Formats: sequence, structure tokens, C-alpha cells
Amino acid sequence: MTIEDRIEAAEGLFTRRGASFIADERVRVLLSAYREALEETARIFARNRIGAFCSACAAKVPGGCCFQEIEDTYDLVQLLANRLLGAPLPRTRLYAGQCIFLGPRGCTLLARDPFCVNYFCPEIKASLGPAAMKEIRTVVGRELTAGSELEQALRLRIPGVQPVRSPAFPAPAGKAPLRDFT
Repeated sequence: MTIEDRIEAAEGLFTRRGASFIADERVRVLLSAYREALEETARIFARNRIGAFCSACAAKVPGGCCFQEIEDTYDLVQLLANRLLGAPLPRTRLYAGQCIFLGPRGCTLLARDPFCVNYFCPEIKASLGPAAMKEIRTVVGRELTAGSELEQALRLRIPGVQPVRSPAFPAPAGKAPLRDFT
């Protein structure tokens, strides 16, 4: 299933069941906690100019960690979480060879894959130093935890969602697959 197919499936699920997910008290609480964690990450990223680093790198073609294959890590549940958070999902790719979620001002998603939130290139780490990186990783950890809790709750509410690993990032030998791409 292509990323475009997964986007279409997430949009369909959001259209059919978005209101019922939002009406679910547990999902609503988790969405609120995730929003708070996302806002905290956005503040610390802005304060440390992470966006400026990433934008400069992404402007190079091909550039940065927004490579096309990273989109293969996004599954139905992550895409649905974005819709529930109010993020639109793109229908077309703006930059050939880059992630479909890369927009003119960076990532268009709110609920991002752990790699996308937690990877910091050597230039960022060297520029910010160990103390700032420790603080950033602590905040990012809270975002990832809140996102994981929301995803788990959504998975329990979507019949037939099976964990399957992306072909771009296969499970290590002897390990269970991790992502659902249905």
C-alpha cells in the first residue's frame, strides 16, 4: 500500500468515524495530553532554532532527513491521529524525492514518526551542545510517550488493525513487525 493509499484510508476513516473517536472520553483526554506535549516540543524547538537548521538542510536537493522513504513509516493510525489533531494530509508531493509531508515550512504533520522528532544531525548537536540536547530530548520523550499512548488507544478502537512493518524499514530478524499499513 502506497503512502497515497494510506492517506486516502486515513481520510476515509476520519470521515466515517472521526466524530466518534473525538466523542470517546479516553481519546479526548489523550488528544489533549498529546497537544500539550506537541506544543512543548514546538516551544523548545523554536527556542533552539531547530526549524532553521532543518529548513536550511531540507532546502538542499536532496536534503536532510526528510527523504522520501521516511514516509513509509507512517501508518493508518498515525495519519488518523494527525486528522484528529486538525492537521490536513497532503494529496500531492511538493518536492520530488522528498517525504510527501514536507511542506514549504517543514513537516506538515503534527503527529510525527519517532525518527522525525528524535533525530538530530551532527550539526544541530554540535551547535546546541550537550545541555541543550538533553533538555530537548527530555521534551521530545514526553511527546513520543503521549503520541504512543494515543496511538495505542486508537488501535484498540479500530477493528482489524494489524501490526506490520514497512518494507522500507523491515523488522530485524527474529523480531515482531511494528507498523500497520492497512
